[in-house]
Amino acid sequence: MYKIPPNKYKWLLIPVENYVREFYGKLLFSAVAAERGWGIIMAYKGDIRFNPPDMNGVVIDLNMTSDERATRYMSHGWRVSAWDEEGLIYNNREVYAHRRLNDAALNKFDYVFLWGENQCKDILSYNNAIIEKLVLTGNPRFDLLRPDLREFYSRDASALKSKYGKYILINTTFGDVNHYFGKDNPFKVLTGKSMTKEQELDQIAREKYKTQLLHAFIDMLPAFSAHFPEHKIIIRPHPSENFDTWKLAAKDLPNVMMIHEGDSIPWMLSAEVVIHNSCTTGVQAYLLGRPVIAYRPVHSDLYDMYLPNALSYQAQDNDQLVTLVSELTANRGSIDQEAENEKRLVAQKYITGLDGPWAADRIMDELETLDINPEIFDNGYFATNDNSSRPAGFMTKLKDKLKHILMGKNSNQPFRDWLKKPGMENRPVSSQAQGKDWEAYRRQRFPTLSYNNVLSDFQRLQEVSGRFSNVRVGLTENNILYILPLEK
Repeated sequence: MYKIPPNKYKWLLIPVENYVREFYGKLLFSAVAAERGWGIIMAYKGDIRFNPPDMNGVVIDLNMTSDERATRYMSHGWRVSAWDEEGLIYNNREVYAHRRLNDAALNKFDYVFLWGENQCKDILSYNNAIIEKLVLTGNPRFDLLRPDLREFYSRDASALKSKYGKYILINTTFGDVNHYFGKDNPFKVLTGKSMTKEQELDQIAREKYKTQLLHAFIDMLPAFSAHFPEHKIIIRPHPSENFDTWKLAAKDLPNVMMIHEGDSIPWMLSAEVVIHNSCTTGVQAYLLGRPVIAYRPVHSDLYDMYLPNALSYQAQDNDQLVTLVSELTANRGSIDQEAENEKRLVAQKYITGLDGPWAADRIMDELETLDINPEIFDNGYFATNDNSSRPAGFMTKLKDKLKHILMGKNSNQPFRDWLKKPGMENRPVSSQAQGKDWEAYRRQRFPTLSYNNVLSDFQRLQEVSGRFSNVRVGLTENNILYILPLEK
């Protein structure tokens, strides 16, 4: 087992939810912090939320949804700040406030690091008393899309190009109606927030619309496949989706395949064209300078996401999609410079850090103003239970939390009702939804890390950035990554 050396550092604790979405951005951020003398622990969110080590440091949470979680971190000695991984793309400020903001949690944070001006405005419309906590920084995962850093992905992009040749990439984001655990997935009710009748009706309408859109994407594939027989058409679903839906859709189409491997950025860099609808990858592809199309066979002023569609070419039906892809793959698409300038202005309104200092450096500039005591990390935290690769005490804390839910000792009645559905009552908690396994779902979102791969990624980051020669990485046996300054 790798051990952290007995040196005193200021500590950062960084939870990760979706590996392919967050890992490289948080690796960059960690390297920036370690370059400044901080020690960083990074792990899957569930492995550190219920039993964080007892230390005086800073947690960078994934969102601003849970007062209980912020309180738990603070009870173990941590100070808490946050950035919202889903704070860039959302329907409107009302939906964002209901789903992603919690007043009590916001009041406990030292800082909230924001994607850009639009998110800042929407949070202040919900709670203007926290204005001094809000900092416009951008997000470190978008640092890696900038021209000075995107070379980080070139090796993997070249490998994909060699393996698959010419391909068209379709990115999907239908987790709400095509979830790994099925239509009645438990995560809809885990927020603990009750909904008004109006919000319930809105949720039903949203799901109806997204189901229409999902079927439109599936129905488009046979004709689209036939129009581009010399291209592979690769469907890359969101990590929360049921991949079998797309495997079935591609089954009888010889040049169509569902693949979900590695980070999405190399896939976009090597694609001839990227297709999406209301997906963050539409923004990423635009920032990478890739041809990107929003396929919009159905429309909704309420449920379509403005930013990724606004930064993309628009295809309203299959014929328009085929025409646009044909033009872009043949390099016949003319560039409307006025439209491109307008897109850049839109992007700058939503995203800070497109130029100038990296978001990672902007965030660390703020964190270094906090009064944090350097400490020696207790490697006993990494000891494992006999039947678990997770930190000791993790499973005990998780079982206690589930017991409180099942026994009615918290406010999450919807989750208890979900467990009482026919067929659920006799299943273990780890495999309730449609017979699928929670641990498999966890691995789909955050796989077991390889130290050699992590080291290779970090060395590539050093080469591309020209920084971090004084930083090293390590990995414990229970899949927890640490990033530290080199000993002098």
